Amino acid sequence: AEVSDKPQYLEVYGRLKNLYTYEPTGDPEDLLGHGWMTAEFHVERVFSGPRPPRVITVRYFGHTFIQDKEKLRLKLRPGEDGVYLLCAPTGSVGIQCP
Repeated sequence: AEVSDKPQYLEVYGRLKNLYTYEPTGDPEDLLGHGWMTAEFHVERVFSGPRPPRVITVRYFGHTFIQDKEKLRLKLRPGEDGVYLLCAPTGSVGIQCP
């Protein structure tokens, strides 16, 4: 079997818990103040991809924190450091995933 270099994307459902870390891009042209934020994601269901641990660390790009009151369905890409990157919806700013 051939080994693929492509990341194994995950589509999961669960609850996000923000860690309230914010790393700004430092771009003086960015009036909204986009940056990287980190959260814990409590996985309740896996729709596709390999099963991750029940609690994983995720990073996402934006200008505000995602509300962590509701359960979410997310598409994630594994990062090299064990942190999953949140895929942005098509047409949005952030990590684009197929």
